[in-house]
Amino acid sequence: MPEWLRLALSQYGCPIVFLGVAEDVVTRESTAFDRTVSLALHQLANPALERVMQAFSTIGSAPVVLPIVALVVARTLECRCRVKPSC
Repeated sequence: MPEWLRLALSQYGCPIVFLGVAEDVVTRESTAFDRTVSLALHQLANPALERVMQAFSTIGSAPVVLPIVALVVARTLECRCRVKPSC
C-alpha cells in the first residue's frame, strides 16, 4: 500500500470511525456486541476488580487530569523562556 494512501486513511478514516462511535454513545444506541461485553464484565465483577476500575476512572477524571495538563503547559512555557531562538 502506498505511503500516501496509508496516511490518507489514517488521517481521514480514524476521525470518521471516532465520530461514528461518538454518535452511538450520544444517542445511546447499543449493539448486541456491547450488551454481550457488558454482561460478561458484570459476571466477572468482584470487590477487587471494582476498586481497580474505580482507580482507572479517578485517573481519567478532570480533578486529576487538569492539574497534570496545567503542569505540562507551565513546564513547556518555562523551557521556552530559557531557550533562545536560533533565527
